Parts: sequence; C-alpha cells; structure tokens
Amino acid sequence: MKSGPSKFWRLALLALLLLLVWRGLEQRHNHLQALAAQARDLAQMQVIIFSPRPAQQAEALDLPATVVGWHDADVNARILGYVQSWTHDIGDRVRQGELLATLRVPELDAQVRQAQEDLRTARTREQLAEQTATRWHRLYASHTVSLQDLEDKDSLLAASRSQTQSSRERLHDLLAQQSYERIVAPFDGILSARYVDVGDLATSDPKQPLFHLVQTGHLRVFVELPQGWSERLHQGDLAQLSSTQQPRATLSARIIKMAGGLDPSSRSRQIELAVEAGTQDLRPGDYVEVHFQAAAPASLFIPITALIFRGHGLQVACLDTHDHVHLQSIVPGRDFGKTIEVLQGLTAASRVIDNPSDSIHEGEAARVLQVRHKIDDGVLP
Repeated sequence: MKSGPSKFWRLALLALLLLLVWRGLEQRHNHLQALAAQARDLAQMQVIIFSPRPAQQAEALDLPATVVGWHDADVNARILGYVQSWTHDIGDRVRQGELLATLRVPELDAQVRQAQEDLRTARTREQLAEQTATRWHRLYASHTVSLQDLEDKDSLLAASRSQTQSSRERLHDLLAQQSYERIVAPFDGILSARYVDVGDLATSDPKQPLFHLVQTGHLRVFVELPQGWSERLHQGDLAQLSSTQQPRATLSARIIKMAGGLDPSSRSRQIELAVEAGTQDLRPGDYVEVHFQAAAPASLFIPITALIFRGHGLQVACLDTHDHVHLQSIVPGRDFGKTIEVLQGLTAASRVIDNPSDSIHEGEAARVLQVRHKIDDGVLP
C-alpha cells in the first residue's frame, strides 16, 4: 500500500526532469536559429538608398555686365589742324549736327582759295573757247574757213570744258575737306569727355579723340552667356537688372540680339539686351548684374558618392524590386562638384545605392538599412 505514492512521486520527478530537458533543448534551438539569422544578416550587404532628384522647374543665372548707351562713340577729327574753338564741355546735351569745335587749317584754306581761282580761270577759258567755236561755225557755213580749222576750235572747246569740270571737282573735294574743320555731333546725346583745348593739334588718329559722346535716352547691356545656357534663352526673353547703387530696385531688359555662334576662346555667346524702362536710374558705364531665368532641362541629379568607376564606363548601383543589385550605366551631364547631372540611364523612381562598396557585383542580394528622401546640394542629409 505504501509503494503507490512513492511510485507516483518518482514518475512526477521523471516527468519534471524531461520537461526541463525539453525546455533547455528548445531554448538552445531558438538560440542557434537566432545566431544563424544574425549571421545571415551580417553576411548580407546593408545599403542606404535614395532616389535621384529631378531638375527644378526653373533655374536662375546671374551674370555681371556694364551698361552702355544706345550709341557710344568717340568724336575724332578727319583732318590735321589746330583747335580754334570749342563750344560744348562734358555734361552738355547736344543735338545731332550741332557744332562742337572748330579747327584751323591754313594750308587747306589756301588750297580752297587757289582752287576757286583756278575754277574762275577755267570758266573764262571755256567761255572764250565757246565764243570762238561759235564764230568759226558761222565762218565755216560761209565757206570762209576749212573743216580742219573748225574741228580744232571744237577740240579746244571740249578741252576747256574738261578743264573746267576738273577744276570744279577739285574745288568740291577741297570744300568737303574744309567742312571737316567743323566738328559736329553725330547723334543726340551727352558729352562724357573732352580731350582737347584751344591751340591743341587735332589729328585723324583714332587713338586721339576730341570728344566722347553717349546717347542716354536708350541704354543697352552686353552679356557673355555660358555655353550651357546658350540655347536656353531666346530673342525676346526678359531679364532683370540690379545695380550696386540700388540693390533693391530692378529694371526689366529684353534680349534683342544674340550672336550666331560661340566665342572659341571663352566658349560663351554674346547677347545684347535693351533696357525696357527706368533708364533714369542707370547711366552708361554702370556695373549691373543681369538675372536670367529659364526652364530647367529634363534631367536628374545624384551625388557623386553614388558613382562607380570601372572598365564598363560610369555606372551606379541600383536595387530592383527583389532587393538585388543591378549595375546601371549612365550618361553624365554637367558636373557641379558635389552633384552630377544624369541625362540617361535613371528615372526619378530608381533606387540608387549611396557609397557602394568596391566589391559590389551584379545580382548581389542587399538589405535596405535606410532610405533617404532628399538630395540637397549634393549631400544626402
């Protein structure tokens, strides 16, 4: 009767021992599975991915420029002479054709007087030859003189007329030269410089002007446009001007002319802008900044840290839908230092790996550690 409880307790103790052994084995199995999973995770490549940044809808470009008058020219002498007088000084407004200075050229004046005398003498000889020829024509009609004598008189008349015409043309030429003694304004404007005084010797050397005249009613600006922007702006587009004197005030300017090609030395394209309004706020010679805006090209941007340089050309590492690596070749565009433009090879939905390892290869499995959603100036935040 006493052996029954004792047997029960032995069976209960055995069951407890078996339960403890099973629990230990289960914990060990779970631990081994955790270690295996951790080993698999450590063996699998962990990556940080991002999506390429589309280009902005509009891009801005600021370029330095200098304001010039619509007409801006040096006024030079056409002949050699001494300045007899000048009538306008710097800052004076003048009209087209208005007298600026008078030159004194004694030798030319003497030549004009001599040419006038020569013309009067030639006219007198022509009149005498014409009267003689008329008289000989009457004599020939009455058979008093021979035909040969008549032809001689006609030849003398023709020579006299030719001499008169030559004297007249020489006088006109000298009078045209004498008109250069009057220095006149070629257009309406303001004198910005006067380089001569009474008694100075004026020459036709273009490096020695007498005055400098600018037209301030209309202004224009010349800008050297970089090659990357040479086809993004067009004739008629508007730009904004700002000056250091009035940084908050802006004026509108319109592109009126564009060079047909690029300057091979600077790889730039010259454009000309006309100031639309408010020219009273600007003066010829002012330094300004020209602000352009144009639609951004259809391209994407990625940081240079995502690039892979190998024998197959420039590539990036992307993840497919199953988180496997695909090495994608790209066509680069502009290089901005920290970022680079991608013209072909990627889309805005591409999952690009940042800082890929040197040993990364096609089809390799990867685990996404972090997804970054913004590219700011080439640095992933």
